[in-house]
Amino acid sequence: MTSESSRFIFQRSFYGLIILFLLVLISLPAASSAAGPQTTRARSGPAVEMIPANLARVTMTPQMGVDVPLGYAIDKKILKRLKNTPYVTPKGGVQPARHRDPAGKAKVTAPAPLAPGLLLDFEGRDDSGQPDGFLHRPPDPTIAAGLNHIVTVVNSTIDIYDKTGGLVLESSLASWFASLTPPGGPFDPKVVYDAQAGHWMIIALASDFSAQSSFLLSVSQTSDPTGPWWNYDISSVTTFGGNAWGDYEDIGFDNKTPGSVYISSNQFSFKLGFFKTAQLVTLSKSELYTGGALTLFKTVNLKNADGSMAFSIRPARTLGAVSDEFMINSKSGGGAKVTLWKVTHAFPAAPVITRQAAVDIGGYSPAPNAPQPGCGNLLDTIDNRIFNAVYKNGQLYAAFTEGFNWGSGTVAAVRFLEIDTASNTTVVNETYGSDGLFYWFPAVTVDSGGNIISVFARGGAAEYAGVRYSGRLTTDTATQASLLLKNGTACITGSRWGDYFGVSVDPVDNANVWVYGEWSKNLTGISSVWDWGTWVGEVSFNLTSPPAITLAMVPDAVSVAQGGTLGYQVSATNTTAITQCLDYWENVTLTNGSIYPAVGELFGPVHICLNAGTTKSVHMTQSVPIGAPIGSYIYHGYIGPYSLVDNSDMFNFNVTAFGAVVKNPARSWKLLENGFKE
Repeated sequence: MTSESSRFIFQRSFYGLIILFLLVLISLPAASSAAGPQTTRARSGPAVEMIPANLARVTMTPQMGVDVPLGYAIDKKILKRLKNTPYVTPKGGVQPARHRDPAGKAKVTAPAPLAPGLLLDFEGRDDSGQPDGFLHRPPDPTIAAGLNHIVTVVNSTIDIYDKTGGLVLESSLASWFASLTPPGGPFDPKVVYDAQAGHWMIIALASDFSAQSSFLLSVSQTSDPTGPWWNYDISSVTTFGGNAWGDYEDIGFDNKTPGSVYISSNQFSFKLGFFKTAQLVTLSKSELYTGGALTLFKTVNLKNADGSMAFSIRPARTLGAVSDEFMINSKSGGGAKVTLWKVTHAFPAAPVITRQAAVDIGGYSPAPNAPQPGCGNLLDTIDNRIFNAVYKNGQLYAAFTEGFNWGSGTVAAVRFLEIDTASNTTVVNETYGSDGLFYWFPAVTVDSGGNIISVFARGGAAEYAGVRYSGRLTTDTATQASLLLKNGTACITGSRWGDYFGVSVDPVDNANVWVYGEWSKNLTGISSVWDWGTWVGEVSFNLTSPPAITLAMVPDAVSVAQGGTLGYQVSATNTTAITQCLDYWENVTLTNGSIYPAVGELFGPVHICLNAGTTKSVHMTQSVPIGAPIGSYIYHGYIGPYSLVDNSDMFNFNVTAFGAVVKNPARSWKLLENGFKE
């Protein structure tokens, strides 16, 4: 080999090493060479007025679906490995309290401690009637309550209801923001109501994922969401560590006068899709709520105490006494601490952002994805990111999903947090769930009495994914038994179940809380990849006792021949002055004393609503198998938020020998006549 050839190989290797070094340097988070948060001040043009009543619905046949992106702070292969790692209880240090959901048992045959009572519930948007004519997934349901209205938003649609559940106005998300000509379809929406100022805000993201990315921000001009709004297009692009687009945003506000609004997002590089930094945008309410040009303060490179980049920072929706803004984030791939932030903003000065504390809550790690009955598809429980935050009177409330083993294997559980912001310590630090069931997507808030109310998804190998809610009184030592808002009915064949649920305190009566979540609904004519429905509920701890519903069951006869039919009348009466919405189900005690069926119910649960002071009376007919043993049986009916029993009734009947009068004898227990139709 000549010296010239050797020199060429050396030069090529040397330059190759330099290029490799530069590539590695570029791929590193740019925060590694930055001294602290980098704040930039920019201006946004004046808002564009939009009147919801002018947005006419156009009904179309469902077209090709829209799948919303979701970014992770860590490599998806690493996340998958973490999700598949069996849970090991951390040793030493801070440990959370661990409480099983009393409603996690297969059957609950006696009243258990109840979560907040259900005042009202109704079905929300599903994927079969989209105003824009497209299928969307996931829905990402979020909700806010105002003086006279409820506003719900999913990834495709904005719906405005009155407080009895009547639909007042609907619009596709794309139509709502069309005046801005965004760089792509809106996604990841959030809706909030600032009760102190009397304005609604709806925010969504839009991006072409190559060069442009926007926060689409809509602000009501008054407290009436059916009146005019102002729309803003705010660039969410950051240049820190390379150009990046915004994902998984959140919106919070302080309650100062005039006060500020805070928008957070995760930033991912346009070219390679790597997570770069979290971003915080601070705006003045005095500009935002008057429709003028905005002064924006953008901050990036926010780090946890261990030097890692903060991810999914949640700015709080501030309730109660006047306060600065607090924010919180967890470690998305597992950890032992959460970061507490404080923001002080006295416009027109720039905000002062302080990493107040790294609060030790004990070890946590990502949860496995949730199985479903009847199929091998798993629903994505995402990672350990915090989903929402609420601040009130010195306390910050938040929750996230984590993996935990209650005895028979790692499942998804919920970690509830209440942090005292004066002492930087936890008042509530609780892992909540049940053996064999998966709990995820918690959203939390606090009512006028300081009681925590939460909504979350639950499902498992024997339970379709549905919506449940619970709560914890200030006097409780554990979160109470969960109650069913809406049970799932189908297997979703795509893994994208959703990104979050919604919760909102009612500003008229702060003791009442509105919850909103997704259930697995089987939609006619639509692939199960795109199946989903949503459900709205209003709950309150003011209903501290079970709803006063009486239940009476009267059999047609006390004896039934083998292979015959058992007829009976069921009457449910609402003795209260408000509408009650509950579930009804049935099972039977066999001659050997066991409950049949061992899993599930003979009938139900079906969801029924009874108006104040009304009775629902129906006739039911049940077949008795020809092989049923001769002897005494007990037939049971239950009413309550399945599977907790508020009231029940039963009757005894005897099965006698097969007789000649029986024609076409029954071969199994089967409901022949159903008067309780949903």
